[in-house]
Amino acid sequence: MYNYLASLAEVEVQDRLFENNFHLLVFLILSSRALEETAYNLSCALIKEFVTPESLSNASLDKIEQCIKPIGFYKIKAARLSTFSRLFKYLNKCDSIFSYEDLISIPGIGQKGAKKFLSLTNEKEKFFLIDTHLGRVLTRLGFSTKYISGIESKLASELGISRVTHFSNLISNFGKYLCLSRKPRCSECSLIRICQFRLIER
Repeated sequence: MYNYLASLAEVEVQDRLFENNFHLLVFLILSSRALEETAYNLSCALIKEFVTPESLSNASLDKIEQCIKPIGFYKIKAARLSTFSRLFKYLNKCDSIFSYEDLISIPGIGQKGAKKFLSLTNEKEKFFLIDTHLGRVLTRLGFSTKYISGIESKLASELGISRVTHFSNLISNFGKYLCLSRKPRCSECSLIRICQFRLIER
């Protein structure tokens, strides 16, 4: 299976560049139930306006809302960002190491966001990152929901833990850019022979 999906690396994906942990966490809060491109662009605009967590914590809720208004659920996310900015100085230890428990205590981060943050900032932390894109791709390839929920431990033993995060990112990116929800680009897909999209959704 890994050899099939290794071909997903050929899909061009724009690398996200984050100024620091503060920027990355702002992005993760904004990215919930939103297009990644929109969340990334707004996170860059927001930290340009509010360079430090202190400046964001001093901003009015209305000002934060106006900055992120193009994104869905902007009022909820503005409130989360305001709370997060006040928490950040307590969580940002001198060694800049955040624990999983620290991260899930931040409003809007959750388990997925915490795992993504750790996988991007700590080489020792590896997770199989399950999202809607990954679930859609694996379902179309014939894997059951039960299998997907327990896939992290299976792949850790089969692939080695160091490749698990990379593997899940490949599948997710494939879902974002090729195996689209409504109009998958099947004619460009190298996995068409084992895909069950036509049986499942047509």
